[in-house]
Formats: sequence, structure tokens, C-alpha cells
Amino acid sequence: MPVDFSSHRDGAYVCLRGHGDISDAELISAIRLMYSNEEATKLHKCALIDFSRGHPQHISSDSIREAAKLNITASKHMIPGAAVAIVVSQSLAYSLGRMWQAYADGTGWTTQVFQDLPEAENWLETRLFSQEADDAG
Repeated sequence: MPVDFSSHRDGAYVCLRGHGDISDAELISAIRLMYSNEEATKLHKCALIDFSRGHPQHISSDSIREAAKLNITASKHMIPGAAVAIVVSQSLAYSLGRMWQAYADGTGWTTQVFQDLPEAENWLETRLFSQEADDAG
């Protein structure tokens, strides 16, 4: 599958990584997999959507809208204020990421679209450490 899902830090940090050509069905399937365990979804604080090695030119605006709806539904079960970083390498993918941001506005998440993976990872780490400090204090 061109989209892989992984979970880190006891479920607080999740990652979707796309590689090669990515279809509508593959994107939606990966998002559903990410939210398939409601108890695990409750632990999500940060998400990295890494399409820097993927080619989402086959993803339609309808699938972006469907992905946002799935995210909005899942956000009701997640820790408030989760952070999501989307990493893309192509201008079309950047536009799709910005479109998703608009559709997913109802999540209450802090979101950002990046073209540099290390920058996105640093941005998420900063937010994750900030949330952990808030939880401890």
C-alpha cells in the first residue's frame, strides 16, 4: 500500500507516510485504519502526514473533503488541541494540503502544511513537548 500508518510514543504521535502514486481509496483506507481503534485514537496528540515521497495527483477534492469529515469525527474522541503537520513536495500536493486545512477547520486542531520534513518534525515536537509539559504541570 502506498500509504503506511505507524504509531509512536504510546500512541501520542501518529504518522501517515505516502510513497509513489497515491489514490483516493488508498488515502481514505489509511485514514480509516488510523482511527480504527477508538481507544488508541483518544491518545493521539500529534500527527505527521508525510507525502514528501508520494504523488497524490490522483487524489480528488471529494476525497480531501471525505478525509476532513473523518478527521472531524475522530477529533471528537481525541485530546483537544492536537497538532497536525502535512509535508508535501509538489505544488499540487501543497494545494491539496491547504484544501484539507480549510475542510478540517472543525477539528479544533493546530495544522500546518510544510515542504520540508525536518521543519515539520520540529514543529510537531515543539507542540508535543508543550502538551506534555501542560499535562505534567
